[in-house]
Amino acid sequence: KRIDGTIMVVDKAIYTACEPCEEDPDSAPTWRIKTGRTIHNQQTQTIIYEDARIELMGIPVFYLPYFSQPDTSVDKRSGFLTPRFGLSSDLGTEISLPYFINLAPSYDLTVTPRLTTKAGNLLELEWRQKRHNGAYRINGNGVWLNESENLDNNRSFRGNIKADGRFSAEREGWHYGFKVEQVTDDTFLRRYNISSQNYLETAAYLEYLEDRNFINIRAVDYDTTLASIDNATLSSLAPHIQMEIVPERKIADGHLSFTADFMSMTRVKGVDVMRGIIETGWTRYVHTDNGQSLKFFANLQSSLYATEGLPKYDGTGETYGNDTRSQLRGHIGMQWNYPFVKYGTANYHIIEPIAQLVLLPNTKNDPRIPNEDSRSVDFDSTNLFTPERFTGYDRHESGGRLDYGLRYMMKSDKGRQFSVFAGQSLRNRKNNLFRPGSGLDGTKSDIVLDFSLMPNAKYSFDNRLRLDKSSLEIVRSEADIFVQFARGYARLGYVFLDERISSDGREREELRASASTKVINNWWLDGTIRQDMFRGTRLHSGIGITYRDDCLYIRLGLTQDYTRDRNIGPSNGFTLQLHLKTLGGVATSSSMLENMLEN
Repeated sequence: KRIDGTIMVVDKAIYTACEPCEEDPDSAPTWRIKTGRTIHNQQTQTIIYEDARIELMGIPVFYLPYFSQPDTSVDKRSGFLTPRFGLSSDLGTEISLPYFINLAPSYDLTVTPRLTTKAGNLLELEWRQKRHNGAYRINGNGVWLNESENLDNNRSFRGNIKADGRFSAEREGWHYGFKVEQVTDDTFLRRYNISSQNYLETAAYLEYLEDRNFINIRAVDYDTTLASIDNATLSSLAPHIQMEIVPERKIADGHLSFTADFMSMTRVKGVDVMRGIIETGWTRYVHTDNGQSLKFFANLQSSLYATEGLPKYDGTGETYGNDTRSQLRGHIGMQWNYPFVKYGTANYHIIEPIAQLVLLPNTKNDPRIPNEDSRSVDFDSTNLFTPERFTGYDRHESGGRLDYGLRYMMKSDKGRQFSVFAGQSLRNRKNNLFRPGSGLDGTKSDIVLDFSLMPNAKYSFDNRLRLDKSSLEIVRSEADIFVQFARGYARLGYVFLDERISSDGREREELRASASTKVINNWWLDGTIRQDMFRGTRLHSGIGITYRDDCLYIRLGLTQDYTRDRNIGPSNGFTLQLHLKTLGGVATSSSMLENMLEN
């Protein structure tokens, strides 16, 4: 029936977003909705379903006496979003029912009550707003508890807030923004499966970015949810100013760069630091007629430190008090590459020797200069040819050194590829600035070795190794194998860390594996596993079965997570996801964090 030119009423309608089966067009589609009556109101842009039955593959699975949805001409509208259900031993039975409020074209609010039978009832709010010069978002969760509902502490209110925004300033190239991450207690995010992050950051910044120039001014405060770290020992930066300028004009046929870094760092417990860095760099590239490539570089850095409460390293517990130190550092160097290329009928080969000479002053670590940003060095092929391998400004390499390596690569017209790289560093004396086990503390570094093999696009093997310079024992190994076959794929990852470089001083050996295969027609079976090989313990495992076609997605999954955080122990998870094209979907899970299907 057509009413007033704007309303259409259809009795006993059938709706589906699925394409008809090519072999049997009259067969039932993957899903369809049969209604007693369907009403389309073009004036309100709404489709109403009355006496609706949802069928999957011709089998009725759900009945709704009434529900509605916006028609395809609507961008967004207030209303209920996809409900979420869950079941777990800690939280009990839970249900979330998001309600979206379309307040204006440029801002909206989503209110989500989350009801649990064992751990209280949460309320989640998410505000989004787009302005003429940017956008921001504010999200928060809160729960009011009685004593029997709080599984972790004696708080009557627990919650968190997370917000971020970025905006353009009136002047071209300038931006400013903020980030907020706060939580009432350490285990709230994990208990309610909101997030698994260990560190929280609250910051405000002003930034300028142009072709060759960069300025960033920010203030940052850090917190942690880890039980092993006292929040009072974490730093606050106010301000931290970074600047880099690269002039267009060349000097001696090379490019200049000017860098400045000023930082004021304070702590409730620990040392307070003010640091200023001014750095000048120069780089020139030369290519010879016979294919050699030369890179010349130089760097000069001046730094000034003002500290309060820096402890002495003599074990007495005393500090240096208010102290000021300065230092002048620099290096010069040259890198040489000479690739040799040989072309065959169906492939080509490249052999490329690489050498680099870096000259640095022979200096020792000044105990009155704190180390805030150069505490760890992970030596591998990616930083073998880095002039200074410390990640920050507070520590520098000492003495001259020679870095060298050899790369071989073969590529064929059919997609086959093989490459290997080996390299090492030699220095004129031992460097005590690097900790034992870093692979860089002696006159010879450990050997880094990269290996890659790809017979074709369906198979690949990569291995990154670090070998002890004397015994050639493996210090670190990271391997990945990928296999793609006609009905799916498999991936295997392996990590080995010797006790010298492991964070807890014990050998680590971990295996990761995942696979997915097509069982029949549109059905897929997948699984994952993560195993601690050294300790013989399982870290994570999961298995799932999925159905997917052009209009339907169904997934059933089982997971086991063996992570423990205080009184939050290992858990088993169940997930069920259902998505109907154009109508959204529902999801049930015992872990509501990653397995929920977003609408």
